[in-house]
Amino acid sequence: MSRIGIIGSTGSIGTQALSVIREQKNKFKIESLSAGKNIALLLKQVA
Repeated sequence: MSRIGIIGSTGSIGTQALSVIREQKNKFKIESLSAGKNIALLLKQVA
């Protein structure tokens, strides 16, 4: 299992990356997320 950290998880590329990773739960584990200004979306991603 690969451990992944996503910088800019609330941006366009970050949200797409999260979508792909969540479809492959058995291959990846999200270790960290970071965001610039969209804290509300970051909180939703963590939940």
